[in-house]
Amino acid sequence: MSFSTTELYALIGRRVKTEREARHFTQQELAEAAAVDTAHLSRIENGKTAPSINMVKRLADALGVPVASIFADIPTRQLPDYGWAGKMGAMVKEMSPRQRSKVLRVLKSLVRDD
Repeated sequence: MSFSTTELYALIGRRVKTEREARHFTQQELAEAAAVDTAHLSRIENGKTAPSINMVKRLADALGVPVASIFADIPTRQLPDYGWAGKMGAMVKEMSPRQRSKVLRVLKSLVRDD
């Protein structure tokens, strides 16, 4: 499935807004916590501008959520169902966000040990 950049911006913006509202933050409160202009946050939430990766991190940190959760609504291409990569992809797809976070931490620790 392919999305236009406009559609991707809208999905990211909706997720930021959903997470903000779930925490009962106003736009002003989130903007202050993330050190961003309220008007810029509004444009991100409305899908009118693309946030940089740094901005996504700042927003996620201010919301107290993993960065990956901001991208949770964006469908990804399915990995082929062959080999270890396909099996891993299928397993990860079935995991909860919390489980995915744990797996990522384990993988990162394994890579650091080399």
